[in-house]
Amino acid sequence: MGGTKVQPAGRERKRRRRHRGRNLLVLLLLCALCAGLWYAMRLVRPVHLAVECIFQQPELPNGCEVTSLTMVLRYLGYPTEKVPLARQYLPRESVRWENGVVCTPDPEQTYVGNPWDGSGFYILPPGLVNTANHYLRDRGSSYVARDLSGAGEWQLIAQLQAGRPVILWATLDYTEAQYVDETWVIAGTGKTYTPYSNLHCRVLTGVEGELFYVADPIFGVQTVERDVLMNGYRALGSRAMVIAGG
Repeated sequence: MGGTKVQPAGRERKRRRRHRGRNLLVLLLLCALCAGLWYAMRLVRPVHLAVECIFQQPELPNGCEVTSLTMVLRYLGYPTEKVPLARQYLPRESVRWENGVVCTPDPEQTYVGNPWDGSGFYILPPGLVNTANHYLRDRGSSYVARDLSGAGEWQLIAQLQAGRPVILWATLDYTEAQYVDETWVIAGTGKTYTPYSNLHCRVLTGVEGELFYVADPIFGVQTVERDVLMNGYRALGSRAMVIAGG
């Protein structure tokens, strides 16, 4: 007479179990799809630009920016040297004391101190862009340096894929920004400024998988995890520059 009757409550429980099973399967498929999309987005065409790594020591112990610029200019075919470039083209002014206050030039435009001695601090992208363009104009070059500050990770990678090494400011060990225990007054403006104590400049030369390749004027050729490098880059305000054209 045939089989056990399934009561309505039992049918409802079975329906719910099937429904939960379908939902779980859909959720697993969505997770797999998202993971696949994330992985695909992280994949990039490998790039390795032939940038000669130049060390700032011993001549320029505080000259990472002008040394990094020298690397890129040499990559573009200009036989420049770091010390003449610093002496002839890098705008710089010394720190001075006025009425007990430390007065400095604006590091956005001018190197603070001298890169060849202990008085040196740093220069930021606008000033190094002007340095590069001054040098390039003197040689009748069609190359133009431009400030790339604010660029995200994929914009940096796009520059590499276009054959352009990126001069990049990031913390020395790619950790958070640290500051000098003093306050400057920017000459002629009255504005106060607290300088970084762990700022460093280097050249981004390549990318492959989850790694960036770097020509570092202190540490030499490095491979750095992309997330690690971006952390140190963002810690200093995402500052970078490139030289394009030609």
